[in-house]
Formats: sequence, C-alpha cells, structure tokens
Amino acid sequence: MSRFTEAIATDLAVKIVGEHPYCTIEFIKTEIEKTYVFSSEDLEPLANRGDQKYTQIIRNLTSHYGSNEFSKRANRVLPAGEREYQYFLYPDEKNKFAQKQTENIVDDINDYEDDAQVNEADHYNSEQEIDISSNRVPILKPGSNVNHRYQTDPKLAKTILQLAGYKCELKEALPTENHTTFETSGNHVYLEAHHIIPMKAQKDFPGQNLDRAENIVALCPTCHKAVHYGTREEIIKHLKPLYDDRIQKLRDCEHHIDISFEDLINKYY
Repeated sequence: MSRFTEAIATDLAVKIVGEHPYCTIEFIKTEIEKTYVFSSEDLEPLANRGDQKYTQIIRNLTSHYGSNEFSKRANRVLPAGEREYQYFLYPDEKNKFAQKQTENIVDDINDYEDDAQVNEADHYNSEQEIDISSNRVPILKPGSNVNHRYQTDPKLAKTILQLAGYKCELKEALPTENHTTFETSGNHVYLEAHHIIPMKAQKDFPGQNLDRAENIVALCPTCHKAVHYGTREEIIKHLKPLYDDRIQKLRDCEHHIDISFEDLINKYY
C-alpha cells in the first residue's frame, strides 16, 4: 500500500479547500480522515507525542507554508480576532478546480451513455472472444486526451451481466441491502456493469487493460450508485466483497493486475 505523503495531502487539501473556501487546517484534517484510508505506517504514533504520523504531514501544510506546494495552490488569510488561518484557492487553481468539476459531470454523462450502450449491446458467445476483448491494448476515446477516458467494450460488459444470470453480485454478500431494480424489455432485470478498479485509474496501469472480464461485475443500480456516491463506509462495505472475489483472478490474468484494497479505496476519491 502507498504511504501517505505530502503530495497526497496537498492534492486532498486543495480539493477540500475548493469545496469549502475559507476553511481551517483542522477542518481539512477532519475531511481527509473521512475519505482516506491510511496504512499501518501512517497510523503509527509519533515519538513522544500522541499524534499519528499522518497528522504531522497534514499540519506541515500550514507549518511549512510558503515553502511547499500547498502554498502555491492555496492562499490564506487570518481574519481579525481569529487564531487560525483560513484557506482559499488562488484564481488559477480555482479555475482548475472548476474545470475538474465540469470533467466530473462529463464523466457522469459518459457513464450514463456507457450503461445505455451496454443495455442495447449483444454478448460474446465464446471464451476466446472474451479473452481477445479483455487482453486488448487500452485505447483512449477520441477527443479524450485531457480527461484520459479510455474506450470500453459494451459487448464484453453485456456478456458479464449474462454470465451473472442478471443477478446483482452483491446479493449474497449483502443480503439485507435493498437491491432495487426493474424488469427490462429484454425479459430480464436491469443491471449495470461496474469496474472494480475504476476506468479512471487506467492511466496508472499502462499496457494493462482494466476493461476486462476479471474486473467487471454485475450490480443492481442501488449497489452501483452506493459504490460511486456513498460514504467511505458504504463504499468499503460494497466494494470489499467484490475485491476479495476478483483480486486473485486479476493477479492471475494475462496482464497481471494487482492493487491493494487500501489503494483501491483511495482511487475512488
């Protein structure tokens, strides 16, 4: 698992400041703790102090302010009568943040379009066809050089839904959850294909295709949205059984894909 670093802390802090202008470093620390999964090394106590290692890295953002990357991206002000600095983004960084938010909206639209294409697609009829699709070279979608969105194969995703018998793959692991869905015109319930390692992480796996059978699962719309938009606890609850079921298959596949569960969770933010 990757260690929590100043670079990671900076990226997370800038995102938080973009969402909550004029917040304090304590607020930033609390928000990071809500969304980041720390390694055992990060959680080790500092010598002669009650704090843990990661807390010092976060506080260094302000104690080293003026000589670190955080100070180049976030400005600060000390309001009259206050004892803590409040942080806000510089104009250029604010524009980048707004652009990122727009890209996230575009990603949501593209996800919706992908789901529609999968619903309308045919399926593969042989293991050979599945293997050829799974082991292809990752290719960027036309015009997506900026947001690095890679092409997916709707026919492969449709095949995974069929192989799952059009049943949510979390139904046994989470039997008390409400796996709400509906019947389609194709005489089966509506399900959505989900990549366990998200496709937005493809740039971190050069030459290793993430749009592959071992990385795609069939989920009901409720579970699928929980994985993408739930709290950290909800995401972990829904993602861990899928990870445990597929990680060895990903390690054993032709492209030998591996990632720790902690790093996987952190890629969802």
